[in-house]
Amino acid sequence: MLMGRGPSTAGTPAAATLERLHGLGLDAEYLRCDVTDAAAVAGAVACVVARHGRVDALIHGAGVVEDAFIAFTPAASFKRVVATKVTGLKNLLDAATPHGLHTVLSLSSLAAVLGNVGQVSYCAANRAMAAATHAWAAARPGRRGLVLWLPPVAGAGMAESEDVREQLRMRGLDDGFLQLGEVAAVVRQELLASPATAARWSCCARRPAWLPLLACARTHLPPICCPLRPVF
Repeated sequence: MLMGRGPSTAGTPAAATLERLHGLGLDAEYLRCDVTDAAAVAGAVACVVARHGRVDALIHGAGVVEDAFIAFTPAASFKRVVATKVTGLKNLLDAATPHGLHTVLSLSSLAAVLGNVGQVSYCAANRAMAAATHAWAAARPGRRGLVLWLPPVAGAGMAESEDVREQLRMRGLDDGFLQLGEVAAVVRQELLASPATAARWSCCARRPAWLPLLACARTHLPPICCPLRPVF
């Protein structure tokens, strides 16, 4: 079951995704829902439970980007960016946890660890979401809360802009994008990992250029974090 803010009519990204999944023989459905709306999320989860009987796992990748320097970031903008990641996760957890939810995977960003110019809202939102994911699992023995710290992903996500590519080039990271297939493989690997080998915080940066930055990032993780586990 997929969920998103946008429509799924012909020609939309959601429609294209559904077509690809159906082509693979998957019984995929799409529900239009704003995750910051608790009532809408509760209704969407109720639909899932009515059709399938339970909710086993949740992958939270919603997000918005409203980049600006701190001095020029309105409070309303900061709230929107953080709400999509954090309030959205809370609403999903509140609605799905009573229905058998045992695994939560949050798609975060390396910007939350390394920082990025003009992205204070986005960095804060991703750090808070990661901490909330871990806190949910820590309070429920036997359930898993996983976080993937992702670099920009080619062909998807919020980093597909020339501005982002230029920033990476300036930092010597112009080859730092992951491909969608690589991200899918990592998600599958982490979801299927046994509890004994699973890491709660995994870094998906495979390019050598990221490694010095990641070594530095290890010293800046909040105490709640587990050690980073590179998966490439």
